[in-house]
Amino acid sequence: MLVRVKYEMVLSCVVVWCSIFCGGCSYYYQKDAYMDIEKIIEEHGRGVALGAADVVALFPHTVQQVNDYAAGAIQRARQALNDVLACSDDKRTFNNTIGALDTIRHRLCVIAEAMSVLEMIHPDQAMRNACQEAFLTMQRFLVDAFHEKRLYQACKEYQARSEVLKLQHQPEEQLLLDETMREFTREGLHLSQDLLDEVIQLKKDMAALSISFESAIAQDNSFFAVAKKELDGVSVPFIESCERDAQGAYIIRCNTPSYLEIMEHCSVADTRKKMYELYNKRAYPANERVLVELLEKRQKVATLLGFESYAQFQIDDTMAKTPARVHEFLREIEQRVFGKAQKEIETWSQDLPVGVGFNGTAFDPWSFGFVKNYFKKKYLSVDEHELAEYFPVATTLEGVFNVYQSFLGLSFNMVKPVWAWHESVDLITIADAKTKELIGYLFVDLYPRDNKYTHACMAGLLPSLLDKTSGKASVAAALIIANFPQPTAERPALLKFDDVVTFFHEFGHAMHYILGATRFSAFAGTNVKSDFVETPSQMFEEWMYDETILQQVSCHYKTKQPLNPDMIKKIRAIKHFDSGTFILRQLGLSMYALTLHEKKSHPCQLWDEIARTYMPFIKADKENRFFASFGHLASDLYASKYYNYLWAKVYALDVFYAVKERGLFDPEVGACIRNEFLGKGGSVAPDLILKNVLKRPASVEAFFDDMGV
Repeated sequence: MLVRVKYEMVLSCVVVWCSIFCGGCSYYYQKDAYMDIEKIIEEHGRGVALGAADVVALFPHTVQQVNDYAAGAIQRARQALNDVLACSDDKRTFNNTIGALDTIRHRLCVIAEAMSVLEMIHPDQAMRNACQEAFLTMQRFLVDAFHEKRLYQACKEYQARSEVLKLQHQPEEQLLLDETMREFTREGLHLSQDLLDEVIQLKKDMAALSISFESAIAQDNSFFAVAKKELDGVSVPFIESCERDAQGAYIIRCNTPSYLEIMEHCSVADTRKKMYELYNKRAYPANERVLVELLEKRQKVATLLGFESYAQFQIDDTMAKTPARVHEFLREIEQRVFGKAQKEIETWSQDLPVGVGFNGTAFDPWSFGFVKNYFKKKYLSVDEHELAEYFPVATTLEGVFNVYQSFLGLSFNMVKPVWAWHESVDLITIADAKTKELIGYLFVDLYPRDNKYTHACMAGLLPSLLDKTSGKASVAAALIIANFPQPTAERPALLKFDDVVTFFHEFGHAMHYILGATRFSAFAGTNVKSDFVETPSQMFEEWMYDETILQQVSCHYKTKQPLNPDMIKKIRAIKHFDSGTFILRQLGLSMYALTLHEKKSHPCQLWDEIARTYMPFIKADKENRFFASFGHLASDLYASKYYNYLWAKVYALDVFYAVKERGLFDPEVGACIRNEFLGKGGSVAPDLILKNVLKRPASVEAFFDDMGV
C-alpha cells in the first residue's frame, strides 16, 4: 500500500479549519528551527546533495520542534503566496506563477509528510498527538490558501496571457499549467463564493473525519488471552514472542501478523473464532459513525462540483475515467474467475480438517484460512512455518537488495541513522552502481509495536526533482513501514513467504518514488494517476515466483542453503491454487468501495450484500464489521478506488511477462524499466509509459493467464 500526502493541488487533501492562516500564528515558535529545515529543502530543490543528517533533520524530534516546523512552514508559505498575488498581470511568467505554486506546495508537503508519518509510527503518544495536530494545521492552511479566488484568477490571467502571446512551454510546463487549471475547476474555484465556502467547509469536516477513522484503527489495541493448549498448531517462535498476563495466559494482539498466524495455523476453532471476531470489529462502533458522516459529506462535495457521485468525481481523474468503465472492468474479471473459485471450494471441501464447519457450500468465516493452509500442507506439501525458515530477515533483505541493485543498476548500503523515532529503524543509502552518485535514502521500520500503523506501506518523504538549469536530480528520501515477526532468543526474525512478497512490493513503491525524477514535484515519484500507482510495485512482486530469484533471496537460517528446485516448484504452484477465491474477494472489496461512493448505502447492509455476492464460500456473518478497519475507505488516495489494485495488476503482469521474455537480468531491460517505467513519474501519461515499455498496446490476457483462468 502507498501512503502519501495527496498532491492534486493539495486541494483534495483532507483538511480542517486553520486559525493560523486567517489570524496569524496562533502559537509561539522558534524561527531559527524552521529556517534550518527550509534551507535543507531549498538546497534539495537546487540539486544540492543532502547528507543523511540533513534527511534525518526533516523529522522533528520533540513536540516543540513539531510546532516550530509547522508554524514556520506556514509562515513562509504565506509570504510566498503573497508574492504570487502581488505580481502584476503584465509581469506574470510561468516561473513566478505556476512554477512558484508548485514550489510552495512542495515545501509544505515535505514537512506535512514528516508529520503524517510520525503520527503513524512514533512510539510516544505526545509526539503522535502533536504531529496529528500539526498535520491538520498545515492541511487546513493549504485548503484555505489554495481555495483563494485571487490565486485562481492570477493563474487564469497567466493562462490567457500565454495564449495571446503564444508563449511556448516545455512539455512538463504545459502539463503543469493544464493540470493546475483543471484542478482549480475540480476544486470549485469556478463556483460562486457562497458555494465555494460550502465546499471548503465540507473538506475541512472531511479532514477531521478521515484522521479520526485512521487513528481509531491505529489505536485499537484489542487482544485476548488463552492458555498454551489453545494455541495448538501455532509456531513456537510466535508463542514465545507473546506477552503473558498475571495468570500466565498468552496475550494475543489483534495485529495483522498475529491474525494470519492464528487464522491459518491454529487448530483450535474457538481460538480462531475469538481472533476473527475481535479483528473484524476493530475500531467499531466508532468508525461506523465516522464513515457514515464522511460518505455524506463526500457526496455533498461531489454534487456541488457537478458530479453525480463522489466515485464519479474521483475516477474522472484516473486512467479509467468513469465508474461505468470500472464496473465493466470488474464484471469482465468476475465472469472469468468465478468458475475457478467454485472449483477451488469443491476441491478443498473434499478433505476437511477436524473441527471445521462447512454446510456444503460455505465455511465458517474463522476456518477459511485454516482450510486453505491445511490443503497447502497436505496436498501441495507446503508448510508455511518450514518455508519461513528459508527467509530470515537479514539475509532475505540482502537478497532482495541484490535483485534490485542488479536489475536497476543501483548500489545499496544499510546503516543506522544518526537519529530515529525507534531503535529498530535502519537507513539504506541508494547510489548509482556505475557513477557512485548518491540517489536517495530509504528508512525501513519493519517490526510491530503498540500504536504503530498495523499494515505495510511506503511513504514518500522527499521527492527527486530535476534542477531547472542543469537537469541534475536531487536526492530523494522515503520510508517503508512493515510489521514483520519479531526475533526470539532461539531464532532470528523469520519472514513468511507472503511477507517477502509484501516487502518486494513496498520496495517497488520506494524505487518508483526515489527514481521518478521530474522538474516539478507535482509529477515526481509516485505522483501518477491513482489506478496506475500500484503497477510498478505489483510488477516487482511477481519476481518472487521466479526460480532464480527465489534461490537468490532464500537462505535457511540453520543450513544456509537456498530453496531447492522441488520447494520452488511448490511455491509456484501455490500462487494459483486459490487465485479464484482471492480475486473474488478483491472484486468484492473493489465493488464495496465503489458502490459505497456511488449511491446512498449503509456500510453494514452493503457489506452484507457484497459478502453474499463475492464471498459466497464463507458463511454470512451479520456481526462482521470489517469495514470499520478498512483504512482505504478513509484515504482520499483510494476511497472509491480500491479497484486500483486489480486495474494496476493487469498492467503489472503484462509488463512483467514482457520483461521476463526479454530477460529479468538483462541490463538493457533494467535500464528501460528504471528510465521509462519508473523514472518518468507522472510527467508522462501511463498509457504512453506502457506503450514505450511494452512496444505494443497493453493487454489483459497476461493477467488471466497468470491467474490460471
